[in-house]
Amino acid sequence: MFMPTPVFLQYLPARATDVALLQDQNRNGYRSGLSGIGTDLLSLIEALPEILHFGDYRRICFMGASSGGLPAVIAAVHLRAEIAMSVGGNSPDDARWSKPDRTNARELLSASSRDSSRLTEIIVVYGAQCRNDEMAAQALSQLVSTRALVIDDGARPVNHIALLPLV
Repeated sequence: MFMPTPVFLQYLPARATDVALLQDQNRNGYRSGLSGIGTDLLSLIEALPEILHFGDYRRICFMGASSGGLPAVIAAVHLRAEIAMSVGGNSPDDARWSKPDRTNARELLSASSRDSSRLTEIIVVYGAQCRNDEMAAQALSQLVSTRALVIDDGARPVNHIALLPLV
């Protein structure tokens, strides 16, 4: 997440917010799903509403950083969540996300956004000095509507770990 979990959680109102943290032990952007939940990204996404009881909540939001950024956006669009935030997320054009299978980011986003009656607000966050993350955000914005939040410290460069200046 690019910051210690307790630091992130302190910014959320505890009485009004539940948080589910997913960690990809395989470190491959959830393309292999999560053990016991799904065998690929799409089966993982489709299992979440039941496992996490989405029906009990007024708002569902997704957030992911680095290799978790793009899966967070794909999940949010697919499940019609209110908001998705990708911090330094991968490009949908990255070779790892371009295979002709159930992990093709362009296909997953296109199919999900085409079927969606409700648009997910997508926020892409990247450091002002990280050209790769900026290009990834631009590639994503060609597929779905996004709003960019560029982190610029002014005193020091902000690269891939874009949320570090907030800690």
